Amino acid sequence: MELAALLASLCVVALVHTKSRIAGAIAAAAWCVGACAYGVVAFRTHGPLLFVGIAAPPWVYFAFLGGVFAFNAAVVAGALRRRRRGRPPDTGRAPSDA
Repeated sequence: MELAALLASLCVVALVHTKSRIAGAIAAAAWCVGACAYGVVAFRTHGPLLFVGIAAPPWVYFAFLGGVFAFNAAVVAGALRRRRRGRPPDTGRAPSDA
């Protein structure tokens, strides 16, 4: 049941990503945190996870999700940096009507 919810939420992340790259990156980073929480519970209760019949050790699972999280965090950080640079400088004065 949890795995189905995780996959359904990944589809939502994909839909968000089609509308906005930044919002998609934020949603994907949040999804990675949720997937890591799922992984912690799954590895404690079930042992290694099976992916296409191959047992995945915890370090592979968390390394992959960590990489996806780092990529999306870099996308968000780059977007925030670009947005700040594009702003006009604040002079501390009210704009003139001239």
